Amino acid sequence: MNSQSFTKGSKIFVASDINFTMGLIISGRVAITVGNHQIVLNPGDIVGALDFAQNTYSFEYVALSSVEMIPYIFNEQKGLWSLLQSDDKLLGHLFRSFRVQIGELISLYLSLKNDYDSLGEFVNSLSKRYLAMCQILQIKPKLLPASGDIVPLSGQLPFWLTEYYSSVNELLNEPSRLSAGFAFGFLAKSAQDIAILNGQIGSMAGNMAGYSALLINESGFDFYDIYSQLYFTARDLGNDPVFVLNTLNQILAKVRELGVCPATLIDARQNEFNNLSMPMVSSVESSVSNAVTTAKLSNAVNEILEFADTVNSTAGEFRRCIDAYRSLDNRDSESADVVDLKKRLTSLFYIIYSDVVTKAIKQDTVPVVIKMFINFGFVDAELAGMNNAIELYEIADKFNGNPSMGIYTMLEWFKAVFEGRKLPSRNEFAVDYAKYVRTLVKEGRISIASEEEMLTNGREKIIYELNNMFNSVNRMTYGRPHSFCPVLSESNLLKNPKQLLSSPDKLLDCINFYKDIDYSVFFHEYNFEDYKFGIKETVYADIRPDIILTPNVGNRVVLWQEIEGMNRRSPGRVCISALYADNLNRGILRSFAEFRWEMCKRDNGMRWSDVTSHCLTAEYYDYAQFYSKNKELSIDAKDKIRENLKRCRNNYKELFINDYINYMIYEVQGSVRLNKAVRDILFKFAPPSMPYREKLATNQLFDEVLQKIRIEQGQALHRLDVIETKYRQAGKDIPREIEHKRAYVTR
Repeated sequence: MNSQSFTKGSKIFVASDINFTMGLIISGRVAITVGNHQIVLNPGDIVGALDFAQNTYSFEYVALSSVEMIPYIFNEQKGLWSLLQSDDKLLGHLFRSFRVQIGELISLYLSLKNDYDSLGEFVNSLSKRYLAMCQILQIKPKLLPASGDIVPLSGQLPFWLTEYYSSVNELLNEPSRLSAGFAFGFLAKSAQDIAILNGQIGSMAGNMAGYSALLINESGFDFYDIYSQLYFTARDLGNDPVFVLNTLNQILAKVRELGVCPATLIDARQNEFNNLSMPMVSSVESSVSNAVTTAKLSNAVNEILEFADTVNSTAGEFRRCIDAYRSLDNRDSESADVVDLKKRLTSLFYIIYSDVVTKAIKQDTVPVVIKMFINFGFVDAELAGMNNAIELYEIADKFNGNPSMGIYTMLEWFKAVFEGRKLPSRNEFAVDYAKYVRTLVKEGRISIASEEEMLTNGREKIIYELNNMFNSVNRMTYGRPHSFCPVLSESNLLKNPKQLLSSPDKLLDCINFYKDIDYSVFFHEYNFEDYKFGIKETVYADIRPDIILTPNVGNRVVLWQEIEGMNRRSPGRVCISALYADNLNRGILRSFAEFRWEMCKRDNGMRWSDVTSHCLTAEYYDYAQFYSKNKELSIDAKDKIRENLKRCRNNYKELFINDYINYMIYEVQGSVRLNKAVRDILFKFAPPSMPYREKLATNQLFDEVLQKIRIEQGQALHRLDVIETKYRQAGKDIPREIEHKRAYVTR
């Protein structure tokens, strides 16, 4: 039998590819990639033994050196059965190699499980230690980093499994005595155990990366930041912060040990802390030369209420609620008293907010404290922390959106609605303002004569926007609805306001970066028709959603509506906190994914989940619903889908959003994270731009999906050539819509 040669670094078999070959190593070494770890195979070992009788490969096999390998090709399990019956030598090599490989896999699992349990205990101890330190220092704790993406391991190994395979290795040490039937049955039945082992290793690796992100991540909302702030607080209170410094060093050591976080990020965060911990010449307060600012901020509640001109009884109750909220030891407590206070405070806040907004939108110059209230939810300097309040005061006067690029502060948005430049948003039941007014007429609450006046009345439109979209979306973007309170509190400010600020430049940089990858994400489909030339073609308009900055410290980006009213060629609306306390890249990518999903549902109507409609939502819905019957997916891949569905509470849209984020961050860069089925769907309906396709062309794993894109691109260009020829022959200019589609197709 002829051998095959592979150069160092070559991928011999790729995970998720169809399994029809095993290989006997003659010379060289091959690595089995298991998560972030490797099992090394040597001459005499069988490449593919751990994927015995599987329809697809579960592991990736890479040449660590120049490799010579004898391939054993089979088309199905019966072909594999015939191979083992006819080749005793292969049977011996296979069984011996399998015993070694599964032994290595079990050893890897046990080692990783020990590290995993230790890491989990370390992260849990950080939470307890932090709360204890805050109690000792008598300060209010910050909100701790959330571990929502880390789920308990499921599908635990049977308690007897490791000892079972250890015994098998001792008992069956003479494979020459084994029959082909026994060997085939034993290896085939072991596939389920291997899938469980691989799934456990993959889940632990993913969760360890999640734990690492809790310790240090790019967004800065992590335990290292929480403990850094604790260090400075302890120092400023005159305490020796060495006990906090020890914990900071432990966090750094643990992250470096895990090796998931880039060393450059770890060094940058450590250098930032070292620079800040150097003796400072002056404090934040002393840097503010004008003491009037502090006095003004101390009187903020009165200034806001005076500007609002709210009914005295309401204003008085609001003051009392603010005083009670300020005096709470734990504003995030779930006790009945605290929950009731926050509910009442929220209700009063929106009454006053409405009075302030309806007055402020008519003024050319708005006082800075009022801007702080409208754009950030600021009410009280002690609640927000005086340092934070001073910093917000410096920001608020010059803080603007970029309406020409579709980015609005809350004040700018209400002005745009009031002046008729923007329609009011749909409410949570998808009812727009025009339909709401028609309902009032039908119910006899207003006359037909009043309908037209109400449709153009700026104040009525603002009231509708305040009572519907604003109240809902302010809570949603906050991200923790059960503990929501619209009043800005220091406990929510994990970093200083300047670091959290969702500035237009920061947002545009992030949006443009990812839009350069998924260039068609905001394309709105519509039909171009020219009956004179017999042309009917689906074309696209690139319309980016408006971004509205809600007045809170939040961690969720919300797609409120994908289009404006019923106009399919209008911008949607995405809402994000003015002070965004999470990873902005993931937040923006989430809005991209949600927009794709919702726009596809709108375009396809009732058929959005009908696989015969050949659209994104339908094909993904079919994949997610029937993944267990998909023969192209390995047992390991199906286990991962099952785990991810649990994590997403069986919500297919959430599953899609997670896959899309992995696609944009990893897959388009050539780093495999998705199974073949999902990869095919995303490359089909959200193809990356040409520079990324050219980069992926060097990776054989993407050959099939890239070839499909090239075929579809060629077909589309042929159709456009035919259309353009008709216009040229008639001496007519090519319509702009057709030119735009050509530009889209060739990107």
